Amino acid sequence: YTLDGDAPTPKTPVYRGPMTLRKSVTIRALAVSQEGQKSLPVEAKFTRIPKNRKITLGSAYAGQYAAGGDLALIDFLRGGENFKTGRWQGYEGVDLVATVDLGAVQPVKSVSLGCLQDQGAWIFMPEAVTFEVSENGKDFTPAATVRNDVDERHQGSVVKEFTCKPGSGKVRYIRVIAKNRGVCPEWHLGAGGKAWIFADEITIE
Repeated sequence: YTLDGDAPTPKTPVYRGPMTLRKSVTIRALAVSQEGQKSLPVEAKFTRIPKNRKITLGSAYAGQYAAGGDLALIDFLRGGENFKTGRWQGYEGVDLVATVDLGAVQPVKSVSLGCLQDQGAWIFMPEAVTFEVSENGKDFTPAATVRNDVDERHQGSVVKEFTCKPGSGKVRYIRVIAKNRGVCPEWHLGAGGKAWIFADEITIE
C-alpha cells in the first residue's frame, strides 16, 4: 500500500495491522499472491477535519438519511447527484439549522451550502438559505440570504451551491439556515406531504 497517492507495487509497505492517520491521505492498495500475481489497485481517501472545527445542529435530520452522523455537513465528503449514496443528510418537513464553530476567529472569504433536488423523490431545494456570522457565538449578524432559482418542476436530480461572501470581517461562528418549503406543491404527486431538504456540505474558505 501507499499513503502518498503513488501506485502501490510489490516493493511498497505491506499492510500488517491497523494504522493511525494524523493528516489527510489517499491510501492505495493492491494484493499480491505468492506467485507474484497482482490484483487491480483500490483507493480510499481519508480527510482530516480541521482541528477544533465543530458543528451544532439546531434541527434533527432523518435517521435513514444521516450521511454518517452529526459531522456529515463538515466532513469534506461530497454527495453526488444520487440521493441514495448515503452522502446526503435529509431533513423532512423542517428547516436545516446548523452552526459551525471554526475554533478561532479568522477571515472567511466564502461560505456555501450544497443542496440536492429530486422532486420525484419529494426532495426540493430550500426556498432560501440564510448565512449569519459571529465572533462570540451569541451575537449573530446576517451576512446574506440566497434565494433558490432552481425550477421546482425540474425533472431528475440537480445539485446547487448556495454561496455567500461574508465580507472582510473575521468570524468564528457561522450559522446556516435552509428554509424548507414545508409541504410538496399542489401539482406534485405527494401534494400536501412533507417536503425534504437534502444537504451536503457546508464549505468554508
